Amino acid sequence: MLAGLSRVRLLSWDGERAAGSELPQGTSMVVNTGLDPASERVVAYLPRFRDSERWDELIQAEPSSDPGALIVRHELPDGRIFASLSVMAVEIGREGVTYDFTDLTAERDG
Repeated sequence: MLAGLSRVRLLSWDGERAAGSELPQGTSMVVNTGLDPASERVVAYLPRFRDSERWDELIQAEPSSDPGALIVRHELPDGRIFASLSVMAVEIGREGVTYDFTDLTAERDG
């Protein structure tokens, strides 16, 4: 991610090619597929993040195999586990930058 007060550019890699996209002003939510406003998770949770004073409370949900869940955990057909591993919040403003990172594996892996 490249960011300044006037714009934020998200850089991503899908394993084959690099891509870049501009984030709109305000609150954005980036998921495994990138900046994907049509994602079930984004549609369901972005308004909650926009309206919440305490984003960290939103990520307390138990992991679910529902692809629209905020915190996801399910077993793939080959036995591997697909799961949400972390959540981060970045706030950029005239006063500075705030970066909060939450490791979701610390408590759930024992």
